[in-house]
Amino acid sequence: MPSSVLVLSDQDRATLESWTRCSTVSAGQRERAEIVLAVADGTGVSGASRTLGVSRPTVIKWRDVYNVLEKSIDACEDACEAIERMWHKAG
Repeated sequence: MPSSVLVLSDQDRATLESWTRCSTVSAGQRERAEIVLAVADGTGVSGASRTLGVSRPTVIKWRDVYNVLEKSIDACEDACEAIERMWHKAG
């Protein structure tokens, strides 16, 4: 089971915070940003659920989606670095 706390980069936090204030962002996107920020701030699943008026499964879903995407991005970055090393070694 994934950890209930998220660690956000400064860039991710800034992006998510801007989405919560942006009038052109959909309500769903704003809610997801608020969920991720609440969990990252240590509110926890139940606290985020109560504060934001959403179900616990919704908080868990978006916490887990963020974790999966973050790990996938990290894996892609690692693969790119490996390919660059092979490219430079061959060249």
